[in-house]
Parts: sequence; C-alpha cells; structure tokens
Amino acid sequence: MSAPFRLRAPNRRPEADLQRQVASMLRAYLPGEVWFTTSLSGVPLTPAIARAAKSAGMERGAPDISIVLPDGDTRYVELKAAGGVLTPEQRVLAAVLGDRFAVCRSWPEVRAVVGGWLQLHDLAWLTDAQSVRRQLPRRTA
Repeated sequence: MSAPFRLRAPNRRPEADLQRQVASMLRAYLPGEVWFTTSLSGVPLTPAIARAAKSAGMERGAPDISIVLPDGDTRYVELKAAGGVLTPEQRVLAAVLGDRFAVCRSWPEVRAVVGGWLQLHDLAWLTDAQSVRRQLPRRTA
C-alpha cells in the first residue's frame, strides 16, 4: 500500500536554505588561506533585532557572501533562488564592483565562480567534492 498523499508547505526561504548550503560547502572546501563570511540575510530577525542590526550598520542590498582572497582582494557573491532578482541596491553594487561581484543560483555556480577567482581550474574543486576533500585542507570552525 502506498503512502497517503500529503500537501507540503512551500519553502518560504529558499535563498536562506541556499545560503546555508553554500556556507557549509565553502567551510568544508575552501583552502585555509581564504576567508569568508556571510550576511544575516538568511537569518530571520525579529523587528527589534532588525532595528538593532540596522543601527549597527547593516545595510539593504549587502551581498550574501564576502570572500577575502589570499592577496587581500575581496569578492562578493549574491545568492538568488530560482526567479529571484537583484534589488535596486544590489544592482548598483554589482555595477560598482564589476567582476568582483557574482550572482549565483546554486552551489555548482558558486563553485565555478569561486574556483575561477582562486584560479583552481586544474583542481577537482570544479567537479568532484570527494576529490576536493582529499586535496584541500579542511577549515576549522
């Protein structure tokens, strides 16, 4: 006998889920000399905490992920779920930052962009996470 059909609630935070996935993968596979951080955009905030974050300097349109390369250059990734579009603030930031800003919709897209920034074209970073795990040092929390 098959399981009864059940409707599932739609995922109301697909970008937050994507951000958690990408952060987890970056934490596991980035070379140790590369530093990254994520914004709070993937975290639900109460109105009081949102006001506190804004007063502390959190701005609309901040990229989801900031990556500091070994040479000190900083790159930015904005994650968008299927159908997601950049906000006006993000469009301005993308224009200002040029090729230091990327919009990605999946972990494979992030992997390709970051691999290009790090010139990891010859590593399995671009194709096979198991091989990457053997080649790159694990990051510590």
